[in-house]
Amino acid sequence: MADYVFQADPNFNRVILEDIEKNKVFVNSQLELDFYTAQRPGGPLNGSYWQQIGNAGVIPDSTLQIAQEEYKQKSEQGDVLVTPDTNLASLDLSGPDGDDDGEGDGTSVVINSAVASQTSANTYAQGIPSGGEITKVGDLYYILYTIPDTNIPISYEATEQDIRGLFPLDFDQQQFKSLTTAEFNQLGAIDFGNVAELYDPRLISQGMTPWEGFIDYLDKEAELRPWLADEEMVFLLAESTLEGRTVTEAEWKTTNWWRTHTQDERDWLLLSQGKSIEELPADAQSKIQDDKIAIRNAMIQAGVSNPPDNLINWVSNKLTTGQWSTTYTEDQIALVADPSKVGTLDTDLQDFISGDAIEYDTTRAGEDRVQQLYKRYLGPVFGDVQANLVAEEAGKLRNDPDYEQELITKLTAQKKSLFPNYAEDVTYEEFAAPWENFTTNQWGQQVDTTSDYFQEVLKLNDATKASKYLTQKGLDMGVDKVVNEALDALKVFGQGVRIQ
Repeated sequence: MADYVFQADPNFNRVILEDIEKNKVFVNSQLELDFYTAQRPGGPLNGSYWQQIGNAGVIPDSTLQIAQEEYKQKSEQGDVLVTPDTNLASLDLSGPDGDDDGEGDGTSVVINSAVASQTSANTYAQGIPSGGEITKVGDLYYILYTIPDTNIPISYEATEQDIRGLFPLDFDQQQFKSLTTAEFNQLGAIDFGNVAELYDPRLISQGMTPWEGFIDYLDKEAELRPWLADEEMVFLLAESTLEGRTVTEAEWKTTNWWRTHTQDERDWLLLSQGKSIEELPADAQSKIQDDKIAIRNAMIQAGVSNPPDNLINWVSNKLTTGQWSTTYTEDQIALVADPSKVGTLDTDLQDFISGDAIEYDTTRAGEDRVQQLYKRYLGPVFGDVQANLVAEEAGKLRNDPDYEQELITKLTAQKKSLFPNYAEDVTYEEFAAPWENFTTNQWGQQVDTTSDYFQEVLKLNDATKASKYLTQKGLDMGVDKVVNEALDALKVFGQGVRIQ
């Protein structure tokens, strides 16, 4: 839905309107005033939906500059830009679409069935961030905030028009501190721009002072702007911002930060400087997203299943900002995925993982193979090794393709020590299989290959001795087949005995 956007007349004495619900707006041209106050059916305020409650002087230059940009944006979005010299009769009081649903972009004022899109020029002043002191110096005004734990103020310049906008109904009743130019200069205030910088809804709604907002901004931006931790760089950026320009490459090159950092870091500085994270150039935004995707894929490929987003973001920020090279990043991901890998985990990365209790699954590649080899050469008893040993041996397999043969040689020596009655080149699986069948036949039931009795049979490696042992062990354990065969043998033996 398209809305009307009324362009401000710089010479018009702005009018403050209020509806029956006490909503207030500034109107900035006679045409806009006529549109708002036009007689409409059912209007509760003498046929209109708004009534005039005061005047606020001409629109401040700082506000007008912001509004001019907003006019362009809204026009590009499809709204109808209306100049002050437009004839009211040419406008549809129901809005450009003739629609009475009042739906728009969320910034529209509904006047019965008419719709007008608001800009900062129409927004009724809600005040400035708390903690400020308005001081008059000659023909100018300054709003001062003190930096915590210091006597140093930061200042925002304002015209009388700006201040009247803060007190549209009672400006003349206000009493402001007055200083001479010399007295103001003695304060040593740091210039933070003009009053327009203070019209930040976030600061006002959250009760933050501009200084707190500035520090909050630096903390958040430093995640992808690591140079903001450098005092020299912050000063240079602040200076250029107040001058309404970006820092030149030549200026950056004069800093110690530039001289002591890599070309990748410098390139990212030039690509992303001067904008908030949300307003980064398209190529910078693209690099951030591409790096996150690349890091996620690299972690999965390295063996980290379902890597957490906070870990991905932390590592990708290091790559994006140039603090880590591609090679170093790949190496760190490999170390994260495989704790057994030879190398040194980055201290900052280790602190991040530990401090934020980051949990993730490391690679398990090779563990099944290690368990398989242990069982093949040492069997289910001696080959049942602890998880930490399996992980250690698997790590050696991943880092050295030739390690498997070394492991086999080690397991062969252990097998020989445990089962010396078998040939060295025969695995546990190979010599145990026939004895498992032998024991099963002896007892007529499935044998427990992890039992002490079966391990004893293996060590005997002698059929006669094993048979006698299993008969005695079977009788002791009450094995049905062994017991029944023994009873049958006793009966046969008894039939052959003659009593004299």
